[in-house]
Amino acid sequence: MPTIKAHFDGKVIVPDQPVELVQGQPLVVHFEPAPQNGPPSDSSKHFLDWVVETLVARSELPPDGGVQHDHYLYGTPKRNA
Repeated sequence: MPTIKAHFDGKVIVPDQPVELVQGQPLVVHFEPAPQNGPPSDSSKHFLDWVVETLVARSELPPDGGVQHDHYLYGTPKRNA
């Protein structure tokens, strides 16, 4: 059986895309929360806040990444800043 993405509307599970199933066919359903590594989907948090928290504020990023972006992205020699 395929894996599908769905959401709970408060009463029933609703598939997010069409599914091809035989009507009335018994099923065994396993629930697993979807990963939350993307931008927030609700309006309680602004997208740019998510970008700063998730991408900008990461300690493993080089501190000179903005100035030396060509070096880190394309492997060009570092520029003298």
